[in-house]
Amino acid sequence: MRGKEKVPRKGPTNTGLAKTFFRDERTTPGSFVGTLPDIAQDQLLYKAKAYGFWIQYIALIVLKGRLSNKYYQHVLDLRAILDLCLQFEITMEQIDELELWIICWVADYEAYYYQYKQSRASACPLTIHALLHIPYYIRQMQIITAKYNIPTIKIPPPTPVITAANVEISCQEKLYDQFTKSYPVDGQLMNQLVSYFQVVLSGQNLSLAELANLIRTDSIVRYGRVRIANGGDSMRTSDSIYNMENARNSSYVRFNMFPDRNTARRRANDDPFRQVNYGELLDIFYVELKDHGDPDIGRTFLLARVLLCQLLKWKDGSKEVVEYKEMESSPRIINLLTIESTIGRVQRHKTWGIIDRSRNAVRTLFTDHDNAPVY
Repeated sequence: MRGKEKVPRKGPTNTGLAKTFFRDERTTPGSFVGTLPDIAQDQLLYKAKAYGFWIQYIALIVLKGRLSNKYYQHVLDLRAILDLCLQFEITMEQIDELELWIICWVADYEAYYYQYKQSRASACPLTIHALLHIPYYIRQMQIITAKYNIPTIKIPPPTPVITAANVEISCQEKLYDQFTKSYPVDGQLMNQLVSYFQVVLSGQNLSLAELANLIRTDSIVRYGRVRIANGGDSMRTSDSIYNMENARNSSYVRFNMFPDRNTARRRANDDPFRQVNYGELLDIFYVELKDHGDPDIGRTFLLARVLLCQLLKWKDGSKEVVEYKEMESSPRIINLLTIESTIGRVQRHKTWGIIDRSRNAVRTLFTDHDNAPVY
């Protein structure tokens, strides 16, 4: 009935909801978003970027279970609308779809919150109806861009620093001539390396002892930080994070694995499929092998030791809510190249929600007068 419906709310109050994320700010990398004050007490300190990050990544985690399905789905629809607006590329058909989507969303907002009652007019600010104009302006910008070729009119960025290996580095990174390369290999690490190379060299039917003998232990180098080239994420190993007070955690990562669908069927052929995984980055290793006789497989490897999150559902966290309760009991070795990005985490009751920004969207970048990024 119009004017009679109330928004059902479960769990803690708005203050408790704010503290849920405010307490876990360290579990979100600093590159994701700057400091997020307690929204219950310092809402005036929130700017557009903080609000945008909240509705895109935090709301769908912390509001799950606190709103009834109808209202929670309405929040998810808003997030999906923003995702479509922020796509790097968008077609005219998608703009038409976006227009219908926004019209339906605004109509639902009026029915849920305004409820067609004059006394509730304050629940329907102009910013809600401003959403209706977004598709029109996207179409107009498409026309202007095609006419004036706007993307080519831009201030050139500062001259980057290029290393001898033709890798671009930022002004916050340093090059060192020498450092201690030897790393002690204990029994646990050796067993994990053997388990990894047992899969890589599975076609040679080598014994565990032969695989262990192939690993040049004197070549193993451990690193504490890595950055994905061409503007990718930077990540650190967990020990370097926990040793720094008030450091933002960038040691949790998204990576791909390719398990066999036919694991339970011994006589069936291997049928690998892509599976998104999340885990804590413990170590980064450079490893060399002795001559193993297979010309198609290299002898140098960049590996990562990770502790996997035991997901409640094996889903893609960039598309829907993914949660976990515990970590696996023992770490495993993976190829460093399978790591795609860093992730953030938000604690919700007894579970942790994953903040995965790896979907195809444009991210807001704030720059100074010299067009250099401001973090």
